[in-house]
Amino acid sequence: MKIASIHVLQRALALLLPLLLLSSAPGTPARAPRARSDIQFELQGLVYVQASINNSRPMWLVLDTGAGGLTLDSTAAADIGIRTRGNATSAGAAGFARSQRATGVQLSIGNAVVPDIVATVTNLTELESTAGRRINGIIGFALFSRYVVDIDYDSQLIRLIEPADFGYTGTGSLIPLSLEREHIYANATVAFANGAPLTGRFLIDSGAGTPLLFNTPFARKNNLLARLSRTTGTIGAGVGGKVSTTLGRIDSLTFGANVLRAPVASFSDASVGAIAATNAAGLIGNSVLRRFHVIIDYSRRTLILERGRHFDDPFVADMSGLGLVSKSPGFQTDSVAHVIPNTPAAEAGVRAGDVLLQINGQRAPALSLFEIREMLKEEGATVALTLRRHAEIVHTSFKLRPLV
Repeated sequence: MKIASIHVLQRALALLLPLLLLSSAPGTPARAPRARSDIQFELQGLVYVQASINNSRPMWLVLDTGAGGLTLDSTAAADIGIRTRGNATSAGAAGFARSQRATGVQLSIGNAVVPDIVATVTNLTELESTAGRRINGIIGFALFSRYVVDIDYDSQLIRLIEPADFGYTGTGSLIPLSLEREHIYANATVAFANGAPLTGRFLIDSGAGTPLLFNTPFARKNNLLARLSRTTGTIGAGVGGKVSTTLGRIDSLTFGANVLRAPVASFSDASVGAIAATNAAGLIGNSVLRRFHVIIDYSRRTLILERGRHFDDPFVADMSGLGLVSKSPGFQTDSVAHVIPNTPAAEAGVRAGDVLLQINGQRAPALSLFEIREMLKEEGATVALTLRRHAEIVHTSFKLRPLV
């Protein structure tokens, strides 16, 4: 299967999380809580869990704190006999998308069952292409509002705990949450190389691949782009279409008692969609959350963060300028969706529409899109590509360098 860092529903993709264990000291709950279910997950930029919808075969869902309720891909919903009604418009990172509703939907995940969900049904094909893997749906508020959700990214394990059974006496940061329209927000402070630090209200969004994103109104009001020493472009996918942002690096992010140094951040210039909203400074995404063991307790409006073994990992971004997609069925054909100007890939003559056949002598279909993207983040490495351009085979190479 193929995957990428993407920006999932209601957000831009380009699109999270290994986190820290809470069930062992330090950070042991006050009493051993009765877990409704323990669930293994796949971590490929985002968190992918298997679940059943209306007693269906297992389906792949993105675990997304930035998503309301439950969203199902329209093709997947039709395949399992989900009946939809009406027509609606769903707001996403890039604007709006057509959708339908399905009532009385039941989610089964591990041993936990969440009945009577009103699900949104929409086309997730573009998100799948950007991720390079199957995405049958996105699970958000419908699960988080029912259970305390304990995400251990070091062990790739999710625990669902009844709120009445949960207590905590650990040493992690307890961060107050506000809940608005099925989304959770927390305050954080950002610092740049020049100017005063800024404190804002950020959406906590495990379905966003970017570490940090600033919404258009906040970025413009505070003239954030002028405070960056180096920037590049980036393009992701979200509900509503493509999302173009500017990528840069800030000095620090203070989140609870934790200071994260030199995170990469995206800066929106969108005029519509979630990333143009005025109700938040922006969002904190997966590349931040994965550095912690995260416990999300909607019932107490609390986010608990314990540092994981990846806390001190440097924030790295693509160093090639390549925007790759992989389409179903099979996600075996990787193609170039775009090339950012003035980057190594552009200078090497790679073009939009090229099909990737080999990278450093390895067959591209044998690698996930996530693995390929990770290969494009190694500073100083030389990357050799074999491409198909119409009927022509093209060989080229370039040396990776930081773009931010």
